[in-house]
Amino acid sequence: MSTNFEDLIGRDITANRPAAAKPGRLFFDTTLGKMQRDNGSSWDDVEGTNLTALLTTFLLQGDISPSQITSNQNDYNPTGLSTASTLRLSTDASRNITGLQGGSDGRIVNIVNVGSFNIVLKDDDGSTSTAGNRFALSGDITLAPDDGVILQYDSTSSRWRAIGKSPGASSGLVDDTAYDATTWNGDTTHAPSKNAIRDKIETMSGSSTSLVSDKKTLTSGNITTTGTSFADIASGLNITLTTGARRCLVGLIAWGNNNTASATDSTDVEIDGTRIGGTFGLMSGKNTDHFSLAFTFLTDVLTAGSHTFKPQWKVDSGTGTLFASSTAPCIFFVQELPLKDPS
Repeated sequence: MSTNFEDLIGRDITANRPAAAKPGRLFFDTTLGKMQRDNGSSWDDVEGTNLTALLTTFLLQGDISPSQITSNQNDYNPTGLSTASTLRLSTDASRNITGLQGGSDGRIVNIVNVGSFNIVLKDDDGSTSTAGNRFALSGDITLAPDDGVILQYDSTSSRWRAIGKSPGASSGLVDDTAYDATTWNGDTTHAPSKNAIRDKIETMSGSSTSLVSDKKTLTSGNITTTGTSFADIASGLNITLTTGARRCLVGLIAWGNNNTASATDSTDVEIDGTRIGGTFGLMSGKNTDHFSLAFTFLTDVLTAGSHTFKPQWKVDSGTGTLFASSTAPCIFFVQELPLKDPS
């Protein structure tokens, strides 16, 4: 990739001046005795205060704000790209860009995410965009909102390369040693990189995914049963959630009694049709006065997908009562947890 000064500053007669096409390039016209600047479509004279500003300030002028990107982009070529130095991009969701047109040797383009969703510059996959428009990166670069990256075109490789990025932009610009059963645990030659450690922590914590939860509360209408087999406490307490491959914390807060002193009330939870506890569920008690039937339960790692949780109860005799009032509410909750078993 050329970085010679003649690519940025030229000197020759007017007849040999190159066509304007690279914004910011300088040319000293020996015929006219003037310094000139390429604005992308023509050459401007740089004199007086303009020359002073040129010598003291480095500017990447030519910002464009293309229409919002609403699909993944191959060979991206927004209006105004040919004379732009900064692309202010926004998307309607996380979108991929696999290639950028307009590459010429040494050209520098700054890409800034001014939207609300991630923009992912995809490392060369060998097929999606035209070869000369692809990115040669050490990994995909994800631009979160307000992140940016500076690209320079390498005409020898015919690829765009990243030469700088904002602190938040995640990518392979830092070596990201692959890890698996061999490289994470058994490779004594390569220690895992900073990105590998970060990725492993994110995998275990689920920090890149929103965790789901729900809580149902009954505050009126005590519930009674004479059933000696476990059954749903009330349909209004049932919860269905779509979780990741993670554990969930399940809990019931309830007070009850039984009109028979020797009788036992028991509570439990059914997950996807399977009851969790044993003969007496997860919690049981006996008393003609108030007693707690509350429990908490930590599930195994669930499969990613929809799961239904139902609090259940039974008695072994007599009539059991679960209280549901403003002073003694019956509450059932499910909380997806951030930690999961590392794979």
